[in-house]
Amino acid sequence: MLPGVKQAPIKIGDLLVYLTLAVKHARLILLLMCLSLMLGLTVYVYSRPVYYTRSLIEFKQLPLPVTTETSFGDGSMKSIYSNFYSTYLIERTAKRFGIEAREKYIFAKYLKKVLVKQNSQGDIEVEVWAFTPEIASQWSKMLLEEFISYREENRQRRREIVLNDFTKEMQQINERMEKWLKTNYAYHDTNKMVELNAKVREMGSVPLDLARINLQLDDLTNLQKKLQKPTYTVVDKLSLLASYQEMLRLNLGENFTIVGNHSENLPDAAPGAQSNPRNGPEVIVLPTMASQQNVVPWTDNERKFRRLKQLAVDHAKVYLPAHPRMKEVAVQLEQVEKELNLELEVQLARLNTRIEGLKARQAEFTAKLPDYLDSQQQQARLRLEFDHLAAGQLPWKNFYDNMAKSVSYLEYGGEKERFHMNYTGLLDVRLDPPVSPNRFNLMIYSLIFGLGLSLGIPFLIEYLDHTIANVESGEDALKLRALGVVPELESNRHRLPAQGEAGGPASLDENFRVIRTNLQLNVPDADSQQVIMVASAMPQEGKSWVSLNLARSFARKGERTLLIDCDVRRGTMHSLFGVESTPGVVEVLSGGLKAVEAIKDTDTPNLFILPRGKYHAGVADFFGNQNFVDMMKHLRSSYDRIIMDTPPVLGLAETSTMLSYVDGVVFVIWSGRTPYRTVETAVKTLRANKAKFLGFVLNRLDLSATSNYYYYYYYSHNYYDSYQTVDRR
Repeated sequence: MLPGVKQAPIKIGDLLVYLTLAVKHARLILLLMCLSLMLGLTVYVYSRPVYYTRSLIEFKQLPLPVTTETSFGDGSMKSIYSNFYSTYLIERTAKRFGIEAREKYIFAKYLKKVLVKQNSQGDIEVEVWAFTPEIASQWSKMLLEEFISYREENRQRRREIVLNDFTKEMQQINERMEKWLKTNYAYHDTNKMVELNAKVREMGSVPLDLARINLQLDDLTNLQKKLQKPTYTVVDKLSLLASYQEMLRLNLGENFTIVGNHSENLPDAAPGAQSNPRNGPEVIVLPTMASQQNVVPWTDNERKFRRLKQLAVDHAKVYLPAHPRMKEVAVQLEQVEKELNLELEVQLARLNTRIEGLKARQAEFTAKLPDYLDSQQQQARLRLEFDHLAAGQLPWKNFYDNMAKSVSYLEYGGEKERFHMNYTGLLDVRLDPPVSPNRFNLMIYSLIFGLGLSLGIPFLIEYLDHTIANVESGEDALKLRALGVVPELESNRHRLPAQGEAGGPASLDENFRVIRTNLQLNVPDADSQQVIMVASAMPQEGKSWVSLNLARSFARKGERTLLIDCDVRRGTMHSLFGVESTPGVVEVLSGGLKAVEAIKDTDTPNLFILPRGKYHAGVADFFGNQNFVDMMKHLRSSYDRIIMDTPPVLGLAETSTMLSYVDGVVFVIWSGRTPYRTVETAVKTLRANKAKFLGFVLNRLDLSATSNYYYYYYYSHNYYDSYQTVDRR
């Protein structure tokens, strides 16, 4: 094809191939088409008529909080569809027509198909295909009536069952709940759970209060240690104490016992506070004591002290120490310093008092802590025992509430129908004529079915054909070049055809001339194909016939040609030429005779034959011995072309043994008969023994087949006989 020229999507050659296949299987195609039409006619004659109707059921839905769907669960569209298709409802509807039978029999005898669907308006459409007009036209209406009746019966039956069962269950649950309450009360009374819970709640703040007291006590103890540093002045100590003012605050009404006698340091202690020589006085914080805590008088004295110190420094610059003004300032400084020291003592006494109070409370809560921990452990143990006791009990209260709720739904919602259905009539009626069988549709289906069979079965037959039937498939499968084809002949295979006889030399000349030419074109050097082996995978594939005609073709060209029959078991070359089989190859290889003494002349000029000889056991081992080597060396020097007819490749070893002494192999395949796998195995065997393939010949091709006629008829002599010689002047 020329570059740049688009290839036609449909080739004429491909169309002719399909046409020839159709002609090849024309009888089968015609038979299948007739069979399909006969089947369609049989169906039309013997099939039962089917009648069709389409009905409309008006479907309305009301939004209600409690409906029959809540109570019975049968008001959904899914439930309605499942009921319409249920076996029980179909059998009930059939009884309305006087048919008492099982669903399977009803659909086999009276009813073909029922289809229920919802249309775009939300209504229900029922399509019925039946074998009688009455059932087809009345089935939808009867089905709806039976559905409503059956649903009401089912609801009433279920209502009675549920009410009876729930009443019994609720009584049992009440008894269980009462028994559990008694067990619960008895457990609490026996273990005094109420008193223990109250005690734990009362002492619940003991650990927290104790931790808070410990923290405060640690802070105040550290404060005491800081106040003992000698580098701190009175003002420094008072300032440090002021930063802990909130922690040193005494709460109104708080009472505590002071260790030691420090009542003289307390600010306005409660009158009549008794002192204990060992524990000290018991102090109660009064309102006056609590209010005095907010007053910080030492800050005024501190400012006054600093002012007097500055004044003393200023007077010292002017006056002598004995001067009255200096003495006056000194007296005032001494007085202010006494007041600051007194304030410090009061604050230190308050600090000590607070520490003593915290220690007293610490001791009190520490004494309560073991009792609290013991009560808490006892409460936890009793709760764990109660949880174990309660774990074995089911949630009776939940069961009772759920059952009561279900009964309420059943009693209230049983009459609240959410879906309302009403039969409105037929939308589509096909009773005369029936919808099935339809003559036109049946004819179309029969033609389509027949066409499918007519196309499918012939192509299936071709697809399942695992033989090599044409040149293209052989070249693709074996990766060998096709040398030519040999048509199937009517002549006798057991003798050499005479000149002019059908299948004789005049008919085969062109075929083998093509094969000979392809051989020479394949290997231009004649010496490289002097000795040609003709082989086949199995017997009776025509390799002897191909060997004979190929040798004759070379002889007619003028080459001195020798045809050797190497099939010592079943060789028939001598019978084709009408000569004796002995002496032959066997006698030469046995060493008792020279090859020139066994070679015989033929009627064809330049063609000689070496027959097989007389077979005996062990002859097959002679191929490849020294006698065979000497024979082939002598024959190569005496003849221009040597054609060797060999035994089948599969099952025999002679062919593989002789490969080393030949120049090339021509493989013969029986067209449309030899399986592909057999040919492939034989070719692989020869290739494994390093065979040099010159190509293959497709033998016994049936030119009477239309497909082969189209492709290969021009290979035969008759193709050229159809033309007349025209003289041109």
